[in-house]
Order: sequence, then structure tokens, then C-alpha cells
Amino acid sequence: MSKRINFEAINFAAIRVLPAIVFRWLPDGKQEGPEWVCLNPRRADRHLGSFKVNLYPGMWADFATGDC
Repeated sequence: MSKRINFEAINFAAIRVLPAIVFRWLPDGKQEGPEWVCLNPRRADRHLGSFKVNLYPGMWADFATGDC
């Protein structure tokens, strides 16, 4: 019997500690207001500013590539 993953519960738990998560996963960044600004770990990003994670809804965007 397979169990379903409760993504809603995971999201609820993660959003409460998101600043600690992004600090650990993306340590090269810095907080600017409600956003964590860092290098995109999925491409050869060299400058802060184009990749951001909003710490409250937990959404991210790469403004250089248009990905979100």
C-alpha cells in the first residue's frame, strides 16, 4: 500500500522556517526586505540580483531568464 505525500502539510511546515532553509541551501545570498537575493544554483550566475526567493509566500524567480 502506498501512502500519499501530504504536500500541503510539508509546505505549511517549510514556510515557517524558510529563512533558515534558504540560508542553508543558498548561503551566498542576503536578505533584502522580504526577499532572499542570491546566485541561481542551476546556472552560471555571477551577480546577485536576478535570482530571488520571496520568504513569505515561498515563491522564487530568476529575472535574468524569466523562470519562476
